[in-house]
Amino acid sequence: MTYIEYVIVFHAIIIGFVLSEFMKGWGNMIKSSPKLKLNWVHMAWTIILFVLVILEWWMDFQYRLGDDLVNPFYFILYLLRPLQIFFILRVMFDKNTEDYNIYFYDNLNKLLILLFVYCFYELFFTYIKTGAYLSKFVKSVITHPMQLFWLINLFFIGLLLIIPRRKLLLKIYTLLAIVYLGVILSLASNLWLVDAKTIIGN
Repeated sequence: MTYIEYVIVFHAIIIGFVLSEFMKGWGNMIKSSPKLKLNWVHMAWTIILFVLVILEWWMDFQYRLGDDLVNPFYFILYLLRPLQIFFILRVMFDKNTEDYNIYFYDNLNKLLILLFVYCFYELFFTYIKTGAYLSKFVKSVITHPMQLFWLINLFFIGLLLIIPRRKLLLKIYTLLAIVYLGVILSLASNLWLVDAKTIIGN
């Protein structure tokens, strides 16, 4: 077992714990479905977050993992990413609520702040990963679809935090996020296909 294989096990445990929060939250929804009132924006964001966790996991293997994890500081930064998703999910799901239309908007500010911090942290993580060089960071954000996704999210979430009437904008923003994430998934699927062909070819 290499050092990278050893330390990544700890990260995998945390990711597994985060994914279990999704299963628990959706499971409680299904269990309470006859009396539970759902909100489509809330449901959309639980799915978006789930897809983001999967994409981040795949892209970490594809692009980010390496000798950097030998550095304890970098490894801690790396672990903070899934932990932030965990805290978002703790607010996103509530097994005691019977109406997510009320619960979601009552906790919207808290969720937006946590999402804003998460998107900012992803960009900060990229800045550290590029060696704290501004030019490399800007190039990475412009050319990498996921980094551009964080920047767009940062803008919209910041806007949602400061405007008073935001329900319509939140719905538009959610639809845009779904479409953009669909584009990223399409790009990722092409890369997965290329990787599969490479593996089969070898």
